Amino acid sequence: MNQNVGIRIKKLRQQKGITQQELASLLGCSQSTIADWERSKNKAPSRKLIGEVAKIFGVSTDYLLGFKERETHQLPCYGEVDSENFLWSKEKIEYYVDVPENEYSKNRFVFRVLDNHLYPAVSQGDYCIFEKSPPENGDIVLARFPENSNQSTIKIWRQDNELAVLTEVNTENSLNPRFVKVKSKKDYTYKSYQGEKIVIEGKIVAVKKIIKIKKNSPKINYIF
Repeated sequence: MNQNVGIRIKKLRQQKGITQQELASLLGCSQSTIADWERSKNKAPSRKLIGEVAKIFGVSTDYLLGFKERETHQLPCYGEVDSENFLWSKEKIEYYVDVPENEYSKNRFVFRVLDNHLYPAVSQGDYCIFEKSPPENGDIVLARFPENSNQSTIKIWRQDNELAVLTEVNTENSLNPRFVKVKSKKDYTYKSYQGEKIVIEGKIVAVKKIIKIKKNSPKINYIF
């Protein structure tokens, strides 16, 4: 069984476009240790390190040990956006991103955020996984305004009983807060106190940070 471990580590490392030295630095071991795993049938990470390897590559230890043949699933990514204001269409998927099996759901989708308006929850360049589910107080949500050319934004949802406000994540005093009537909800559609229709398309359930992008690849390759 151990003979599969090094093969899978090497394959994952090459898919993600990182060197043996870069992986060694992430694990706190030497480059020669990584090389030994990858070329020897009799050498494998310790129980502690194999857990760290699995975490870095976003796979399970069962996958690394050969108990599972496939580990990742794909979520649709609808583009790379500035969180303050953007347009998007569910009909236009820009590409797909790989996620571990335990992070996959048919109700989830991805955007890559290019600004720092969501910091510290989300940093510039992070991938945000959204899930279609009712927003709760403190959730960061993607709100769409169908009566305003489908303009969309990512804000924090602050709720107190039947009143909610969409406001900035990283500032206490939002310049353009939107007050929402929670009791008017129907199919994730709400109304503001000005009568504006607001659709909550999803809330952030995970944030993924790229360690390194493999150049000249048709798909985004990254490590979580």
